[in-house]
Order: sequence, then C-alpha cells, then structure tokens
Amino acid sequence: MDPDQARTSSESQNLLGIAAAVAAVAVAAFVVAILIGTGSRAGEVIAAVLLVPPLVASVYLVPWWRLPAWAQAAPPLLYFAIVALLRDAAGADTSIFTALVILPVLWFALYGTRAQLLVSVAGVFVTLAAPALIVGAPDYPPREELVQAFLWLIIAGALGLTVHRLGLEVRARFIEYRSILETAHESFISAQPDGRIVDWNQQAERDFGWSRDEVIGRQFAETVIPPRFRGVYSAGFDHLLHTGEHTLLGRRFEMQAMHRDGGEFPVEITVSALPADGGYRLNAFLHDISERRKSDRALREAEERFRRSFHDSAAGMAIVSTEGKWMQVNQALADLTGYTKGELTEMSFADITHPDDLDAELEALEQLVAGERRRHVTEQRCLRADGRLIWISLSLSPVRDEDGDTLYLISQMQDVTERKQTEAKLAHQAMHDPLTGLPNRTLFTDRMQLAKARLRRGGSLALLFCDLDDFKLVNDSFGHDAGDRLLIEVAARLRSILRPSDTVSRFGGDEFALLCEAVDSEATERIASRIAEAFSAPFVIDGNEVSLSASTGVVLTTDPEVDLDQLMSDADLTMYAAKQGGGARHALFGHEMGEHPSAFTSRGGGSRGSATRVGPHARS
Repeated sequence: MDPDQARTSSESQNLLGIAAAVAAVAVAAFVVAILIGTGSRAGEVIAAVLLVPPLVASVYLVPWWRLPAWAQAAPPLLYFAIVALLRDAAGADTSIFTALVILPVLWFALYGTRAQLLVSVAGVFVTLAAPALIVGAPDYPPREELVQAFLWLIIAGALGLTVHRLGLEVRARFIEYRSILETAHESFISAQPDGRIVDWNQQAERDFGWSRDEVIGRQFAETVIPPRFRGVYSAGFDHLLHTGEHTLLGRRFEMQAMHRDGGEFPVEITVSALPADGGYRLNAFLHDISERRKSDRALREAEERFRRSFHDSAAGMAIVSTEGKWMQVNQALADLTGYTKGELTEMSFADITHPDDLDAELEALEQLVAGERRRHVTEQRCLRADGRLIWISLSLSPVRDEDGDTLYLISQMQDVTERKQTEAKLAHQAMHDPLTGLPNRTLFTDRMQLAKARLRRGGSLALLFCDLDDFKLVNDSFGHDAGDRLLIEVAARLRSILRPSDTVSRFGGDEFALLCEAVDSEATERIASRIAEAFSAPFVIDGNEVSLSASTGVVLTTDPEVDLDQLMSDADLTMYAAKQGGGARHALFGHEMGEHPSAFTSRGGGSRGSATRVGPHARS
C-alpha cells in the first residue's frame, strides 16, 4: 500500500469511528427514552426510530472519506434531528435529552475541522431554538427556550473551541512525536507490561525485517532477542516491565539482536520505563552497530599493522610533533643515531641535524605543518651520539585531521652513508685522473667555464699547457710502471707550486694543464719559472735518478667573451712552439699584449735562453 492509500484508509477508519460513535449514542438515547417512557407523542419516537437505521447504515455504506468536508458532517448533523425528536417526545424543556445536543460539538471539536465545529455549534442553537420559533407556547415558551438556546450556544461554542484547540495541540504533538520516531536513525520499540509490542518505527522495520502491522502484538523477547540469549536478557526485561527498575535503565549497553530471518547483529540499546496498567511500559531505542564494529575492527587491525610496521621496521621511524619533538621512536632509529629510545623522546630532530642542514629542515617542517607541502623527502647529514657524521635519507609526512590541521608527522630515516661515500668516490673518479688524482679534462673544462664567468667582474686568467720532454725514453728504459710512478711524482711537484685556488689537471699521457686566476703577465712568468724549477731536481725511480724537463705554453686573457676552445688551442700551439724551440722552456702567447708572441727558455735554475716567437698561425 502506498502512502496515499494508507492515509485514505486511515481517514476512512477515523470517520467511520466517529460516525459509529454518534450512531451508538443516538441508539442509546432512543433506548433510554423507551425505558423511561415518554408518556406522549409516540409519533416523534417513531420518527426517531425511523431515522436511526439510515444513520447507522450510512456510516458503513457511504464512502464518507471520499466526500468533501461539508458532506462528511451529515451523519453527526442528522443526530440533531434524532435528539430533537427524542427531546420533544420526553417533554420539551424538561427533557433529559437536551444535554445530548453537545455530543456532536465534542465530536467535531476532537475530530472535525473548525468549519464543521462551527456548523455543529450552530446546530445546537437551531435544535433548541427552532421548536420555540415554529411551535411556540405552551410546549415551547419562546422566551425561555431562546434564552436556553443562547446559553447552550455559548457553552457549546466555548467548550467546542477549547476542546478543538486542545485537540489540535495534541495532534500536533503526536504528529511531531511520530515524525521524530519515523525519521530517527535508531529503531524504536515499545512493549506493554505483558511484553507485547505496541509500537515499531520505520527504522525498526529496516533493521529487523518486520513490518509494523506484522509485529504489533508479538512478544518483545521472541521477536528481538536471539534464542541463545533469551535466558540471559528475558529475565531482566521481565523485571523491568513489572517493577520499572533495572541497573541498565537509562544507560547505553550492547547486545545481540535477531533479524526476522534469524540472523544476529549487534545493537546498542537504551531502555526507559513508563508506568502503565499492570506494570511498566518498555520504550527502547536500538542502534545497529554492525558497521561500527567493522570499522572498529578495521581500525584495530590498521593500528596493529602500523604498530608492527613501526616497531619492526629496519628503517628508523618516529612520530614527530608539530614543534619537531620526537613523540615516539622505534629501535631502528635508536640504533641509527646511537641514542636510547628514552633519550630520543627527550630530544628534537634539530638536536642531531648537521648545522648546515638545519635551516632547510626547519623551513620544511613549517611548510608541512602549515599545509603548504604534502611531503618532504631529502638527504641530509646527522650527528650520532658518538660524534660521528652520517648521511640519512629522510621522509617526513604530515597526519591531518578532518579539518586539515596537522596532528603530527611520520618520519622515516635510513642510513645512506655508505652509498653517499660510494657516490662521492664514483663522482671523484669520473672527474679525476685515476693515476695521479688530479682533475681530468672534464673537471678542468668546468672550472674554466666558472673562471670565464668571473671575468665579467674583472680580473684575468692564465692557461698553461705543460708537456714532458722525452718521456717516452723513461718508459722504454724503466718500463711503464716506472713511468706511472714518475707521472705521480710530477703531479705532486706541479700541485705544490700552485695556490689552493689554482687548478692543475692531467689531460692524458704526459700532458698537464694549469689554470690560474687573477694573475698578470709577470705573475704568469713566475709560475712558468716555478714549473721549470720543479723539474730542476732529478726524480728517483726504483733507486735510479731520472732527469726530466718540460715544455710549457702560456696564454693570458682578460676577455669575458673569450672562446675557451680557442684559448686551449692557443695554449697547445704555444706549448708546441716551446717544444719546437728545443724543449725545457716556456712560451708566452703574445696576442693579449698586442704584439708578436715571444718565448723564453729556462733550464735548470731557470737561466734565460733564446726566444721563440709564437703567433696564431705559427703551426704549419
């Protein structure tokens, strides 16, 4: 049945009840009139008898609920005619039936509309006043009858309107009560002292599978409590129904409930008791907590998984407050840092972070807490309890509430010191000569780029290419291993004559390159002379003294737009010129001085020899 049909059926049943009651009163009045005897005017009694059957028949045969409101008032108004006839038969103004005119007013006040009520009030006046106006004295003295009619009119109006107003208030409260119950997300069940269910809301229908019509009159315990628990709960509910007392009265507790199909599900229940005939009426609110139980179980499992992951993890883990304090740490973090777990919870991450990395970490923490970042991943240096410096891989993630506010952060740390050392070693190998440890051509070129960039702020740079003279004889005479040891010694002597800011590189074989910044031509001459002096002392290889010299090409520039490839080509050309001049000398490329290149020789203690001029096109 849809809601409209249900409402129509309910209205029809209400109307039938009202009309049936009116008819019953009419019949009762007629019976009383016969019993007490009217003494006269049998015709009025017969007329009343004839009106009662149509009234009763119309109540059950006419679909009053489908008719408009004015038509629905017909049965109660017909009652006025019956009362008028009985009143006339019993003796007019002294009739005991006069007071019965108030009954339709009370019916309409309780169940009718305001218009129907006003019509019934008017009906009271008409019923009492009409005989005086139509028949008159002596049976119906006009003055007395009209006064009596007006008094009854006032009584009926006051009483009817008051009752009608109270009825509306009661119905409004009842509708509100039913609305609350029917829209509640909890099942509501009410049972009489004998345990029979008398109320059952829509949520109860959904939770338990019984419709309201099916469940009304069933025993509470047999309907709601599973068989295996009835022995436990039934006694308590019976005690409550009879005494209104129970330790759980007004308190929430959990129990198992039973669905119509026999399945069990957990509920949270609150019970109250109201005095009633024969004991107490039980009112119970039940909330299906199946989903909550599942959520609680899932939450416990998640918490257990996190607890195990946290404590058993090989990575150092910590729960960090929004201020950076360690709230909880695992054993792996204690092992990583060298502190005990108790010591760490008295510290913050700032206490072990390397000072050079601290500002970046504090900024990241502030951004995470403010919601500006979702995660922070980095590698940084930390100081262990024993003072040793280690590298860690750090991941920091915030945990936020439903409003987006940060509650705390989860930190994960792993020791990557060995990897960082390996990376540093590989990076060094990629940028340095494996034999001498000097920067290789790649690193040297990168440093030349930086030096060129600094030329925009002024200054100069000198590039020197140095090639060993007759180094092949060393390899042929003493072997390549001896030659390698000789190259290592050469690298050490060249490194020793330069400033820390200068760079010496092995380009390959027996060729070296030197980069010096902020030097003029005189300083460059001195550097070239120191190179010659570095080769003045013999080298000792496997107990054998080996004399060795070098040819050096020097290029000096202050041009910030210089082409570095061309600059190296000029240095190589100048070195080639020095070697062509007999070796054991250095040559200075003269392009920067606006004149032809010149060369100077230096042997042993640096004595000056013959000059070799070098220009951009000297090589053939």
